[in-house]
Amino acid sequence: MSLLRSLRDEIIGLLLPDLCMLCNAPINKKGGYLCDQCWNRLPIFPDRAGQPLRPLRGVLNRLWIGWVYDDNLRRIVHFFKYHSRPEMADLLTRKWIMAISRPDEALDVDLLVPVPIHPARRRQRGFNQSERLADSIARHYNLPVEHEITVRIINTPSQTTLDRGQRWASVEGAFSVKNPGAIEGKRVLIVDDLATSGATLHSLGRTLQECKAGIISAAVLCSPDPEGQAI
Repeated sequence: MSLLRSLRDEIIGLLLPDLCMLCNAPINKKGGYLCDQCWNRLPIFPDRAGQPLRPLRGVLNRLWIGWVYDDNLRRIVHFFKYHSRPEMADLLTRKWIMAISRPDEALDVDLLVPVPIHPARRRQRGFNQSERLADSIARHYNLPVEHEITVRIINTPSQTTLDRGQRWASVEGAFSVKNPGAIEGKRVLIVDDLATSGATLHSLGRTLQECKAGIISAAVLCSPDPEGQAI
C-alpha cells in the first residue's frame, strides 16, 4: 500500500504545474497550482462566526465558508471539478481549514456527509468533488464520512445555468436517505465546494432533518460575498 501511495504521489508531482494558475509566477510543487502570494490573496469570507445564509436559517445550525467566490475562486473550483483534478482536494481542504476562523468548532461533529451527485453526473465527471473534499477532511481529522447514506435521485441541471428561482425549484426533492437510522440524532456536517443561492444545502439539509438528524451544519470552500450579491 505504501509503495502504491508513493507511486501515486510521484505521478501527481510530475503532473503539477510549474507556474501559478492565477499569475503565472513560478511555484513550489509542494504547494501546487497557486503561488504563496496568490493563496494569501484569496478573499476570506467576511462572516467569521459560521452564521448560515439567510435562506438556510432553521435548517443549518452553522455554515462554515472559507473564501469569497470571486473570479479567481471560480477558476480554481472550475479547474478542480471539470479538468479531472481530484488530487486538488487535499490541498484545497488544507487551505480551507486555515481560512475559516473556528476549525475546531466546525469539525466538532459525528459524521461528514458529502453532497451526492447523480450517477449520470459522476460518469460524466469521473468523480464527486464533494466526496473528495469530505474524504480529505476525514483523513486529516479522523472523522467518519458516509458516501452511501444520501443519494441524489434527480439529475438536476448545472446550477450555474439557472437563476435563483430555478435553482431552488430544480433541487426540491432531489435527495433521499437510504439509512435514516445512521444519522438519527447525529451531529452532521454537509460538505460541498460552493454555496451560491443555498438551494442545494437547503434541500439536503431539509431531507436530513426529516430523517431526524441532530444538529446539521455545512462546510463549503466558498460562497459569493453577501454584501455584493443577494443570496
